[in-house]
Amino acid sequence: MKLIPILEKIISLTFCLDFCLNYCDAANILAIFHTPSKSHLLLAQPLLFELAREGHEVTVVSPFPEKNPPKGYIDIAVPEVIEFTRDHWKTIFDHVNDDYFTIITRMIKSCAVMTNNTLTHPKVKKLISNSMSVKFDLLFIEVFLNDAFLGFAELFDCPVIVMSTVGMTPWANDYIGNPTPISYLHNGLLPYSDKMSIKEKFISLAVNVVERLITYFYLHPKQNAIFSFNFPNSQKTLSELRKEKVSVLFLNSHSSFTSPRPYFKNVVEVGGMQIKNDTNEELPEDIKKFMDEADYGVILFAMGSNLKPSLMHNSTKEAILSGLASLPQKIILKWDDPHVQVDPNKFLVKTWVPQNLILNHKNTKVFITHGGLLSCFEAVNYAVPILGIPMFGDQTSNVDMAEKGGWGLKLKYTDITIETLREKLIKLTEDSSYQEMINNISMLYRDQLVPPLNLARYWVEYVIKHKGAYHLKSSVLDLKYYQFYNLDLLLILSLILFVMNLIFTLTKNKIMNRLKTATKEKLM
Repeated sequence: MKLIPILEKIISLTFCLDFCLNYCDAANILAIFHTPSKSHLLLAQPLLFELAREGHEVTVVSPFPEKNPPKGYIDIAVPEVIEFTRDHWKTIFDHVNDDYFTIITRMIKSCAVMTNNTLTHPKVKKLISNSMSVKFDLLFIEVFLNDAFLGFAELFDCPVIVMSTVGMTPWANDYIGNPTPISYLHNGLLPYSDKMSIKEKFISLAVNVVERLITYFYLHPKQNAIFSFNFPNSQKTLSELRKEKVSVLFLNSHSSFTSPRPYFKNVVEVGGMQIKNDTNEELPEDIKKFMDEADYGVILFAMGSNLKPSLMHNSTKEAILSGLASLPQKIILKWDDPHVQVDPNKFLVKTWVPQNLILNHKNTKVFITHGGLLSCFEAVNYAVPILGIPMFGDQTSNVDMAEKGGWGLKLKYTDITIETLREKLIKLTEDSSYQEMINNISMLYRDQLVPPLNLARYWVEYVIKHKGAYHLKSSVLDLKYYQFYNLDLLLILSLILFVMNLIFTLTKNKIMNRLKTATKEKLM
């Protein structure tokens, strides 16, 4: 049964105050979020702000300068580390059909460059060189093909919390050793559910094998080289630091709309942590007026912080704008070109929109999104069906999850026409089952004893207080690969069977030879 709002707040406050009363010392926290996707930082930022407001000193390294940080939030902006990715974002619409191998190797290369660029940035090098005079009690990093950052854990001799902004990935799992049975847990880049056919299981197995080989023979060597170059005095290997220093893994996921899977005690789901349900913020007056006057409702078109719709192929842009214009709903269009030619009575064009507040408006009918996890969580939180147009990474899997869950539809970028767009949007707005399904999922998601932000804050202070949470770590991290997959047992069993078979064969042959000899003697 859902707790009443007042009781929820009392429990939440008690949950956090109890910890603060037992542990009041301010801590120094180093957080690193180095990727070119600002949404990755936006997920963690409410937590970082909250920790700073509580009296901790939070040093944050990221490519995105913070204009109004709270007291205690030290911003180390390194925008130069992602300059090389600008050309990639300009051509992203040409790569939507790239194969798995191309995608994964490009990601590893790009993340290796970003990791090294971050570590060699003058501001970060200064942080490293001052390690004798600076003390950090916790290293908090996004885990995204950037293992070399673990060098800071040895440098400052502190525990680590890692966060996966895209849910559970094989690379995040390497830090914890969480079980991932491939019989029903598919690779995150594949559009499958937890009910796979034999063919899908074979494909998922093959992709997992390829991914493991790429990890061991391509990702790890790259990160090891970056680690050795930037932390030349390290006494430990990256493999040892992964096992010894990482205490807790934060996951941007939630069981309300993802496939059930086993998690260790040090895996904490904080999906939707960026959402402020108790905010007093209001919509800007022009947006509020536009939405209030929408007799048939509003469709929000917003493709994330990195994608620039103006760079889409001309035919696709025209199909999107014409298709949206043909619908009865009004359209809020997040578009990087504010001068795009549309009917101002039908469209409200903005280069930036308060997405949460728009989704929370009663007249919002559909959310057209690229399918990033942050956007999916916001759609679920505010119970708005989605039309997903996935572009890269985990977005395809996220949108497939929405489609199979009955709270969204998928439209491939290469399949966009006026007709296909209209067909999907009409189905979402006229078939009430989509709204009913996301209403149910939204209730499941929002019915949490402790809000994700408070849960994350608890675990940060827990790890700081106890100087780690190593008692939660599984011994699976100490196993060799052949032990983990029971290859040693299979080898021993095979040897036993071989010896038994050999003994049986030799004994049988000996008995047969004696019988033959005895038979010959009788005949003579």
